[in-house]
Amino acid sequence: MGHDHSHHHHHHPTPEEADQLSGVFAWSVGLNLLLVAVQAWAGWRYGSLALLSDSGHNAGDVVGLLLAWGAWRVSHWRPSGRFTYGMKGASVFAPLVQSCLILFAMGMIAWESIERLSDQSGPRLDSTMVMAFAGLGILINGGSALLFLKRQGDDLNLRGAYLHLMADAWVSGGVLVSAGLIGLTGWLWIDPVVSLVVCAWVLKSTWGLLADSTSLALHAAPSGIIPHEVENALLQIEGVCEVHDLHIWNVGSAHTVLTCHLLIDTKSLSPEAILQQATHVVQEEYDIDQSTIQIETDQGQSDVGLKRKR
Repeated sequence: MGHDHSHHHHHHPTPEEADQLSGVFAWSVGLNLLLVAVQAWAGWRYGSLALLSDSGHNAGDVVGLLLAWGAWRVSHWRPSGRFTYGMKGASVFAPLVQSCLILFAMGMIAWESIERLSDQSGPRLDSTMVMAFAGLGILINGGSALLFLKRQGDDLNLRGAYLHLMADAWVSGGVLVSAGLIGLTGWLWIDPVVSLVVCAWVLKSTWGLLADSTSLALHAAPSGIIPHEVENALLQIEGVCEVHDLHIWNVGSAHTVLTCHLLIDTKSLSPEAILQQATHVVQEEYDIDQSTIQIETDQGQSDVGLKRKR
């Protein structure tokens, strides 16, 4: 049975980088817990339903951050006898839940905004206080999001944490702008209209995260790799007559795996040479981390077995 197992690893965080990222998660969770407490107190103190609602929404942020933090930690566990890929799949599960939480929160805000549009008899806002606490939300959520911005790379889990925090920063920004305009004009309809605009923007940016995480959960080929193109590239190798049982998927959010069978003609090149070229194509041209390539001849399976690890 001829086959080639090859590994081509993406960058993994060093212990120092891992400690820094844990620190980012810890600071973000701590600051958001503080924001939840402050907004809940202010909402109770000033009788503001909007601030109480925002406090509950930011409590959802804490849950989302803890989920992303836990998923990031367990996704680096070593493989075991049963979980042969380790727990890399956790980095797909977390952003899937994150995107659902964001969509649910935006749906609730949109629903409330539509109700407010139909009823303009609410109490006049204390614009100054609402703007102050909205500004605090922008600072905490926006600052936390920026900490994740340069670290997300191709990690869908960290991208989910970043988008969740940015969504809340935009919501707080919408609250600040609408409160300021209402303070100047007295037009209460500005608040729900601005909220709907912010919801639409957040939904647009989050939809991509939901689509990507769903695709990964269903073992679709990575968005940057077209299986038909990989098949054609392998067919261009001298001696390859047919490519079949080609499968490409991601384990976790950043570890790409390929398996396939190559039917070859040994009159031109040796099976070893064809395996080397095929491995080079999938690793270097398509940045596939791990490949298992089965060589077959018209007489049956080849007895070649090249094993190479990088």
